[in-house]
Amino acid sequence: SAKSAVASGKVLQVVEATNSTSQATSSASMVNTGLTCTINNVASGSKILVLVNQCMRQYRDRSSGNTMGFGVDLVRTPSGGSDTIILASRKNDGNNYMDFFHNGGDTNNVSLRWPMVKLDTPGTTGTIVYKTMMASGKGGDDYAEIWAQPDFESQTTSPTSTMTLMEIGS
Repeated sequence: SAKSAVASGKVLQVVEATNSTSQATSSASMVNTGLTCTINNVASGSKILVLVNQCMRQYRDRSSGNTMGFGVDLVRTPSGGSDTIILASRKNDGNNYMDFFHNGGDTNNVSLRWPMVKLDTPGTTGTIVYKTMMASGKGGDDYAEIWAQPDFESQTTSPTSTMTLMEIGS
């Protein structure tokens, strides 16, 4: 194919996806954020540079002595294959997701953009889907909830999360 004749290190294609639909969870199990991006016709030996700008919000509506956090995973799924976590959220000693961490004692309401960058070697060709997944650090403890693309009472629209995929020739 024309792609295989391209010199090593060249950008072969760039695709981007956006999502501004709010997704919420208080679960300690990973759930989809709604941000996915698909890249097609990936050549043999290519690497994929994944750039994520994930909008997140963490909220707890009452005081507590417990800590609070959340985790975000970056996941790859080749066509016909299964999910593989390629950039895993970290957990603390208590096995709670703690990519973002808030030491308890009060209410909190934090909104932020969560950047993720990964040079992936998928080891496959064809179509590959990348997505982000999120989980609450405490699994609903202290009425804690997290959002991807969070909407707020005073906003008319949610912020936009983005994912950009760049195929790099081998």
